[in-house]
Amino acid sequence: MAGIVVAAGSYWVDHFAGVTNGQWHVVAPGAALILVGLLMPYDRRLAQARAWAPYCAAAGAALLMGTSLIQSTPGDTSAWLYVALMVSEAVVGLLIGIGFRSRALVIAAGAGAGVAALRAIFLLVQQGVALFLVFGAVALLLLAIGAALAVLRARLRTGESR
Repeated sequence: MAGIVVAAGSYWVDHFAGVTNGQWHVVAPGAALILVGLLMPYDRRLAQARAWAPYCAAAGAALLMGTSLIQSTPGDTSAWLYVALMVSEAVVGLLIGIGFRSRALVIAAGAGAGVAALRAIFLLVQQGVALFLVFGAVALLLLAIGAALAVLRARLRTGESR
């Protein structure tokens, strides 16, 4: 828990260093919350660690991805950068959540990926791309992913029967 307090102190370090981007203000507290949420169940000194751990991990993921979502305003020239950053944060969160078997982190990162996809669609529409092209491209991408998963599933089943 002390790591969260120290990470929150990074706001003042960023302030005195002249950092103006909000991403730098939330990186340390968000990562600390995720780390505490992942390690808290293994600390025997904490009686209710299993109850609070998922909330810490999800709050850290929401802090990191929420900042990227807020910064991806349509009038900003770097909106696509923040959407890409949010997608990468979601993918890293999914991988870490799967690796540490943290359901809360997997759910939060999956929701973040879904919100990032919706934000990307809205940005495309706001830039004048025809709506049928956006939904057609998304549908073809989902169809290709589904076909690839079906082929992999069929190959894995035939490999097991041997």
